[in-house]
Amino acid sequence: MSGMKMGNARIKMLAGALLLCAGGAFATSAMSTELFGGGATLPAGGYLGWNFLSSPTQSRLTLPANVDSASLFGAWGSSTGNSVQYCQTGSGAGKKALNGDTSAGFGVNNACGDFINAASNVGFGVPTTAIVQPDFAASDAPLSSTEYGLFVTNKGAVHGEPIQFPALAGSIAIVWKNSDFPAGTKLNLTNADVCNVLAGNITNWNQLHNLGTTVVSNRPIRVVYRSDGSGTSFNLSNHLSATCGNGVVTNGHFVTDQTFTNVVANLPLISAPVGLTANGQSGNPAVVTAVAAGDIAPSSSGPGEASIGYAETANTLDHGLGQPVSFFTVNGLSPVTDFATTGTFTLPSGSVVSDQVITGADATTGRPTVAAQTPHTTANCMRLVSPDSYAAPTSGYPIVAVTYLMANQKGNSTNLATLQSFLSNPYSLTHPGVTTVGANTGFAFLGGTGITSRVITGCTAA
Repeated sequence: MSGMKMGNARIKMLAGALLLCAGGAFATSAMSTELFGGGATLPAGGYLGWNFLSSPTQSRLTLPANVDSASLFGAWGSSTGNSVQYCQTGSGAGKKALNGDTSAGFGVNNACGDFINAASNVGFGVPTTAIVQPDFAASDAPLSSTEYGLFVTNKGAVHGEPIQFPALAGSIAIVWKNSDFPAGTKLNLTNADVCNVLAGNITNWNQLHNLGTTVVSNRPIRVVYRSDGSGTSFNLSNHLSATCGNGVVTNGHFVTDQTFTNVVANLPLISAPVGLTANGQSGNPAVVTAVAAGDIAPSSSGPGEASIGYAETANTLDHGLGQPVSFFTVNGLSPVTDFATTGTFTLPSGSVVSDQVITGADATTGRPTVAAQTPHTTANCMRLVSPDSYAAPTSGYPIVAVTYLMANQKGNSTNLATLQSFLSNPYSLTHPGVTTVGANTGFAFLGGTGITSRVITGCTAA
């Protein structure tokens, strides 16, 4: 009898253990959260990895199963049991999704699309059964006063105010393709060359006298630029407006803006003779593809055009799919080996300011203007890296971008803990397993932000 009782006790203990294991597995599954977001194409490789490039259509949508476990988002997901879905809309559209701005027909639940057909990109591709407000957005252009106000107007009742934190830095490469130069040719531009090519003052390759080669290429330059609202354009123009004055560009000036046609609105580039002189593309991958297409066929009036464009450096590197384009060194400095050589881009002291937004650009200089945000009820939750602090670095590669993560101050009840963990991830002291960000990747972690998980927790509410 005693043995039977002991046997029953063992069976009950085993059954209890099995139930506990099952309950534990169920609890883990129940606590696993999928976050939905999108926006900037510039940091996508660092955030997600490069699996999207192998898609036949170069889909803008990266589902959780396709996120590289060695990427920043993938490593976070592996360590927490959570996951991320991300649509590369471009920075401007990403902010529209967060702000509820449907003026251009954009909606978070509409199709994410691909880079081949820009018109197919009208949303984040989020099922209506999941959410109607994204958990987060990414942008390399910080929120403007207008965009901040739209969020408060459209989303304020439920989501309060937007919150914004700088997450990573990246270098922006000046990319090229010209069949007159043998494969592997290394070419250099001075910063003045960059200014005048993008202004439209230098229109032929034979006007570039600092290429570091004796070959002179008599071909018109086709400038490939971002046609969408782009943080890459914002950060490039932040550099151009800071360094192309004082006679470098003599007939106008660059304007710091996320829309490239606004950047060069008072310069010759866009008003150049009708033709292929300037070509707009949506997304960094599409710019690289357009440049990589090679020379434009010659016409009866002369040789065909060869392209120069700009894109986040990591998009130009060989990710197992072949080197698509080449990039110039600028003033002899590489956007790969001379950018953030330690894997961290450390901001100068005082670079990060709180509760300020971009208000526009100075009419005389084109430099971005900044002012205190209104309304303002959640202090220290809108962090802005002063554009002046990285427009012209004193050392290293000179054209630098800062990219941001944005989210909802409140209305995060079901995902609050996961969102707080996700937003805090870039500020961890270590990032084990992450290889898509760091030295020689084109991406770098940010140093000197003063942002911690405690800050993130204080800025997000249920």
